[in-house]
Amino acid sequence: MPRFIRCVSALVFVTAAALPLLHAQVEMPSNPLNLESVTFNATASVALPSKSVFKYLRSYGGGAEAEIRVSPMFSIVLGGSFSRVDVSEDDPITNWNWAYWQRYYASYLQIWFGSDSAYHDGQKVTLSRVSPKQWTAGKWIGKDSLYAVELRPVEYVNTTPVSLSFAATFSVTKALHLHGRLTGALLIYERNMYLDEKWEKRRRADAGPDSGQVYVFQYGYHNYAPPKSGVLLGVGGGVAADYRLSSLIGVHVAADYSYFLNSFHKGEYDLFPFKGTLSLSAGFSIYY
Repeated sequence: MPRFIRCVSALVFVTAAALPLLHAQVEMPSNPLNLESVTFNATASVALPSKSVFKYLRSYGGGAEAEIRVSPMFSIVLGGSFSRVDVSEDDPITNWNWAYWQRYYASYLQIWFGSDSAYHDGQKVTLSRVSPKQWTAGKWIGKDSLYAVELRPVEYVNTTPVSLSFAATFSVTKALHLHGRLTGALLIYERNMYLDEKWEKRRRADAGPDSGQVYVFQYGYHNYAPPKSGVLLGVGGGVAADYRLSSLIGVHVAADYSYFLNSFHKGEYDLFPFKGTLSLSAGFSIYY
């Protein structure tokens, strides 16, 4: 998490510092660079394609981009965004290679159930024959113990892409403009996983003066595994449309595809759950 926070903080700082400079319309000797618009978007994405072990990936988030006009037809677009990607795969706890789970916690669960058998999702099982995948999901009730637990693994990825696009603009009407763009991007990601645990502790009905009464104490918490992070290089392209409601503000929609090529450190590409994304965005633009 600290590395991810530092990356996001750096992105926010650079964006905040750059916009006033862009708005100043820095003059080049023969061609002025003009800040044409700043756009704020909400984004939804799907993985195309995902890597084989993952069942589904869906994403939602938001971002901003600044369009710098370099000629009547061409512009440069600087973008940054943040998204959370929900991920599903078979047995993520085991696949994560979580040392705490493998060395200690799975054994503790078996000890707490207090016998050689228990009920998993309503079916009686012998604990010595339980597979790692069974241990990491479902409802467990101890046959002879006071404990019951429901385990649900949750996996998600926080992503912060920083992009640079070269765009061509085509005017359909005075208000409606279409854009085609080619994009290069750096994707900063942090992959996270936790075990959602809902516990019950029961008091025996025949214990003490409260014989005949049954008490259940319930509590739950998220048991987090160490996160995995990295930085990827991506390329892609897309189309966008702007409709100017006035000289100051307009609406913006876009569709973009990104494909991730490689990482800067060994293994970071393999840890990322998908190869590319198709993103749809909608928002509003402020014109300068």
